[in-house]
Amino acid sequence: WIRLFCSELGRLNNEFLGYFVFIVGPINVLVNCLVMFILTRKELRSTYNIVFFVMALDQTIVMGGLVATVFKTIFTVECNPQSFPLFWVYYDIVYSSIILIFRAHSTWLAVIIALMRLMSIRSNGASELHVNRALQLCAATLLFVTLANTPNFFTNTVDWVPLHYVCDADENGDVLIPITAESPNVMENDCLMLRLSCFLTGTLHNALPCILLMILTITLLAFLRKVRPSTILEPQFNFRSQDSDRTTTLMIFVMISTTITEIPLACLSLLEGFLTAKSRDEILSRIS
Repeated sequence: WIRLFCSELGRLNNEFLGYFVFIVGPINVLVNCLVMFILTRKELRSTYNIVFFVMALDQTIVMGGLVATVFKTIFTVECNPQSFPLFWVYYDIVYSSIILIFRAHSTWLAVIIALMRLMSIRSNGASELHVNRALQLCAATLLFVTLANTPNFFTNTVDWVPLHYVCDADENGDVLIPITAESPNVMENDCLMLRLSCFLTGTLHNALPCILLMILTITLLAFLRKVRPSTILEPQFNFRSQDSDRTTTLMIFVMISTTITEIPLACLSLLEGFLTAKSRDEILSRIS
């Protein structure tokens, strides 16, 4: 009954996800574009806003690619060879890696913002990163998550199968079409490549940044409770209090939303590296 429940849940989720992404996805992209446009204004240029701009760019790339993928796989696929061009297979392979990189990059940027905020408050505003340093830190983080994602680059490949393997074709059922398939290399050496990619994705992309973000945010809140009584009577800090409260509140919401979305993905990725192929296909893939 667990297998049947997961199968039915996966079917319902695919239908819901398709329409949900198709409706909400473009709105999300437009909102992120508006946010990025506002953050580029000269009077709003600051170290924090530069990092927030890069975060919005990451999320725009992820959501834009997801909308295109959902539109292609759910709304435009017909059971004929013309609906399975080689371009979309390569797109699917590239996008499956890009989405992991930019999602992880966005999560690590939240960690960087929390660390910057904590350093600034501890030094009473004396320790502020320069904009160029912030950009270098964003680039270094992107390079780090790209290198950590290296095993995932080899998990998918192009395979050619008859059309009737994919759908119920009345005609041209024996015509070979390209599809995205799991690379045979991931199953070699007791699935070493698969286990390595799942472990790196679950830890470095999801679990570790979430844990660091929670620790930094809790430390930030604890430190604010200590320093606020001693600085509230000092005039030089009064003009910063409102902005500090907004930034801290934003960090709390970022921590909550990141934890809700990334911790379950971390658990699924780690489980995928230890379960059998049958369990992954029948249960885990539908839950994820």
